[in-house]
Amino acid sequence: MVKIKQLNCSTTGFALPLVLILGSLLICSSLSLQSMAMQSRAKGIQLWQEGQLNDGFLTAAMAFVAAARHGESSPNQSLAAGIFQLESWQGSAYGPAQLKVQRLSSAGKPMRSRSFQLSSEAKLKPVSP
Repeated sequence: MVKIKQLNCSTTGFALPLVLILGSLLICSSLSLQSMAMQSRAKGIQLWQEGQLNDGFLTAAMAFVAAARHGESSPNQSLAAGIFQLESWQGSAYGPAQLKVQRLSSAGKPMRSRSFQLSSEAKLKPVSP
């Protein structure tokens, strides 16, 4: 007489669902990590570009102050192939003074402007962010 073993149905077939659940969990976590990395990279690029623009404004303001000290200041003076333009100047070239520099687009239209203050100690600091 042959004995037939009865299989326990509750312990069979758990490997495939476990592998599928773990695989989907790994995919979701890797996608979230990738999206966070891409977002961080985009934010880093944006901060770098904003820093470059701030440096450009400060450099242009320093160049306008140096030009004013040499007597070469004019209201429509442009720098860096016409990218930065002196919008307004109030005060002395040796301080205290208030100057406003604007950045022009490629079409020549004003995009942004920043104000700077020149102290009597010849220190230039931004007034507007």
